[in-house]
Amino acid sequence: MSIDKARYQGFSFTINYRHICTVNLVDEFFDPSSSIGTVNAESYTLRADVNILPFWNVYGVLGKVNVDAVVDAQYTGKMKDVFEDKLGVVGGKLACKAVASQGVDLCSPAEVSVPLHLNYDVVGLGTTLSVGYKEFFASVTATYSQTRLEGQDDWSDGVLSIQPMLGYQFLDYRAPVFIGAEYQGLKPKMTGNLGYIDALGRDFTYDVGVELKEWAYLVGFNKQIGKNYNITALFNKGETRSSFTINFGYRF
Repeated sequence: MSIDKARYQGFSFTINYRHICTVNLVDEFFDPSSSIGTVNAESYTLRADVNILPFWNVYGVLGKVNVDAVVDAQYTGKMKDVFEDKLGVVGGKLACKAVASQGVDLCSPAEVSVPLHLNYDVVGLGTTLSVGYKEFFASVTATYSQTRLEGQDDWSDGVLSIQPMLGYQFLDYRAPVFIGAEYQGLKPKMTGNLGYIDALGRDFTYDVGVELKEWAYLVGFNKQIGKNYNITALFNKGETRSSFTINFGYRF
């Protein structure tokens, strides 16, 4: 079982009106650099691995991921400029007042929160290469995984994760600590339907894309408990993301 909490900064937004027309809101109506997403994920996975050589491990994973996320999007209020461009200064102000009287203020900056709850199936393959000298070690782990939204047939584009690390093993405590970096080669998107909005009289669906810097710093530790149990904690921090992961594992 793994629990992950992450924050991402830098979003693009697309809203589809009843699947008929698409309005791209990047930069014009929302500020991607000021928009932040907080993601809480729980994953349950089975992992099968084999040591091809003493320093080379290959593994496969199969599991499920439950995601709760909130995207706090910074709305710019630039719809006022659109109204004034189409209707003139006076007409634009009247249009803003008319829309605001219906409970939706499109002409003032504001923060809009978009809650998301998603369930995924996940499959993946990976490998680890490692070397050691006394209590010191170095390793590189690469994982390629795909996810499928529950109820859908199509699998997402693959995600490549690479973690080069240097560490030290506290032998008496069976607890290695390590520092390194993490590469995430992905183009994440979160989609869904906001449902029917009374004030607007319409349904909206959304497609939220996250623009990520691929590399982030990483620090963590692993603690062996008895013969079968282990706990791993990881923290990584990058220019556009930060996350904290706790993993509890049982080895058969």
